[in-house]
Amino acid sequence: PEPERIPGDLNGDGTVNSMDANVLKRILAGVVTPDDATVKAGDLNGDGEFNAVDSNALSRMISGIE
Repeated sequence: PEPERIPGDLNGDGTVNSMDANVLKRILAGVVTPDDATVKAGDLNGDGEFNAVDSNALSRMISGIE
């Protein structure tokens, strides 16, 4: 089984950075369909969806606000 990702690590590289934000933008645009691990790592507010709330939370994580 795939190891569990940290919250915000959408690309699975073990860190949360701008590359994860790019993945989330592509998911929100419908360009990428997330797998289960990506869904779990990227649904930062736990509502079962990817949306602007998750994008804002990820941006705050990347900038060190959260």
